[in-house]
Amino acid sequence: LIHEEVENWIKDREIGFTQEAYYICDYLTDKIYYGSEIISEQMVANDVVAGRFDLLFLDGKKRLVLADIKTGNSKHLYGWSWQLSLYKYLYEKMYGQKIESLIVMWAKNDGMTVIHCEYVGDEKIENLLNAEREGRLISDVDLGVSEEELEELEELMQEIKIKEDELSLM
Repeated sequence: LIHEEVENWIKDREIGFTQEAYYICDYLTDKIYYGSEIISEQMVANDVVAGRFDLLFLDGKKRLVLADIKTGNSKHLYGWSWQLSLYKYLYEKMYGQKIESLIVMWAKNDGMTVIHCEYVGDEKIENLLNAEREGRLISDVDLGVSEEELEELEELMQEIKIKEDELSLM
């Protein structure tokens, strides 16, 4: 519902009724470069994975920002960094434009927190994609991560596969 409300606001500048959507739209109004377009629900893909990111916009300093909207109660910084890093990697390969900032807009009914995520790096993303291509299990050695982080990453890859399946049905 919140994603839909933000999408409607981007198209028509009509705010929805949820408090979370209000916080997100208020943030975007304040942070986007005047007159620039907000790209939403954009699909990115390669030969291995496909996904759909929530928002891409120019900030006030004309930097390209990739944003994901989260509304759950649990904070998964490591998984969010990997998710946004994968979207960044795919977008840059597809469009040749450099994304300079990755953020999560973590909205709850009592406020919103903007979390800046670190890019995990091309090498780690390519290791992940190569393991997927080759049908082999991803190891923490391949990615330079702990076992706990690896479990979170595997959960994220399952979510991406589910989204990829949903996209193929469209």
